[in-house]
Amino acid sequence: MKKLSCISLALLSTGAMSAGFQANEHGAAGLGRAFAGEAAVADNASVLARNSAAMSVFDRTVISGGLSYVNPEVEVRGTSTLTRKEVLGLLQGANSKYGIPIAIEQLEYNANANDIAPDQIVPNFYIIHPVSDKIAVGFAANTYYGLATSYDSNFNASDLADEADIKSINLSPNISYKVTPEFSIGGGLNIVQLEGEFQVTSPWYAGQKGQILKNYIGNCKARSKNVDLIGCLKFNQKAGAALGNSSLTKLLDKNANMLSVKGDDISLGWNIGLIYQTTEALRLGASYRSDVDFTLKGEAKSELPNLQGTGSLDITLPAMAEFSAYHEVTQSWAWSASAVWTNWSEFDKLTMVYNDKSKGARGNGRQLLQENKWKDAWRYSIGLTHQLNSDITLRTGVALDKSPVDDKYRNLSIPDSDRTWYSFGGTYQIDPDMSVDVGYTFVDGDKEKIKQTKSSAFSTFEGTAEGDAHIFAASFNYRF
Repeated sequence: MKKLSCISLALLSTGAMSAGFQANEHGAAGLGRAFAGEAAVADNASVLARNSAAMSVFDRTVISGGLSYVNPEVEVRGTSTLTRKEVLGLLQGANSKYGIPIAIEQLEYNANANDIAPDQIVPNFYIIHPVSDKIAVGFAANTYYGLATSYDSNFNASDLADEADIKSINLSPNISYKVTPEFSIGGGLNIVQLEGEFQVTSPWYAGQKGQILKNYIGNCKARSKNVDLIGCLKFNQKAGAALGNSSLTKLLDKNANMLSVKGDDISLGWNIGLIYQTTEALRLGASYRSDVDFTLKGEAKSELPNLQGTGSLDITLPAMAEFSAYHEVTQSWAWSASAVWTNWSEFDKLTMVYNDKSKGARGNGRQLLQENKWKDAWRYSIGLTHQLNSDITLRTGVALDKSPVDDKYRNLSIPDSDRTWYSFGGTYQIDPDMSVDVGYTFVDGDKEKIKQTKSSAFSTFEGTAEGDAHIFAASFNYRF
């Protein structure tokens, strides 16, 4: 049986360093210009990732394939405040009412974490084949969404975010038609597989305090003379009954499983594109990629009461639209630009629906996993291309990637922020039909505030998150 994929709290393609949990690593040439003008440039087969109509630009079969290496540097700084009433009550009762010297003065704990996003390798492959002077077909294998985050075992807010790994694979057959010598249309299917794994656990300090508490149960004799032994025995009776509750016992264990879910699904979407050669030097492109709906069915596991069971979770990967321009100013210089809109407001609220209607924290068959309240967002980019000589092409570009996340709903699983891309790269023409592209981008993420709490968690986190990244890419191109 599949386990339910809780993409809700982690989201996210492996390798995503764009806003939200979007992945833009579609090719090395595009990376070198910050993906400016991608729906119009059409300098190799990777244009199929952004605009199927651009296949009409090619008069020979072309392939392009490559790898992107993403090195994120995401750090979290803040404090985690113990708020779980059951644990607080036992600790405070032991200390104040019965004189048992359990140190509870520190209710705020350091919750810093470094390198929470592991390095990733993101592959891509494209082929375009002109069938006639008007029709071309093509195939793309790439990714558009995904994410990975991982906190270490001593992170003091692991009840809010611990492990998340989301991967998506997009396989896309496409066709284009040249309506006139200047104007072409295209479209295709997107066959998307989504895999997700998620876990939250009880934090390190819960295990520390819980072990101290449990050490007192059934053992009052070896305590300080300041301990009220009669009170201690009474406390043992009360705490022992409470600890007899398996959920509370587990909550007091370090890294106890509070919720773990895993699963995958396959679904279909579609894309359309337009390209218009307004003059010999200026080409305009536009494309739209539909949203893709997934229903993930499976099993959730938890040490908490009433959260275990089978059910389903609906996830929508949002639609996106791109508007691009490519202008050859001279034979050796060109500029390109893009504006990309993503319908992130679709990512509003994620709720697990249990098959057993008595499940869930409120016993109503539903469990709110994440309230996102994201808003639609834009990405703007501009780039320059310089033909240095017959063998070498140079590129550079910058981009502003706006975050869809409102400050109120930013969380540790998706510590998203506005990002600025600084890119450069180039192409070496090995022979008239074979070339190699390389690209590099530094992604500079803003520092953003996070304040997160959850009814099923121990703690409230308050602090900041900041994420930068280095992206390296290489691609091989060939014309038949």
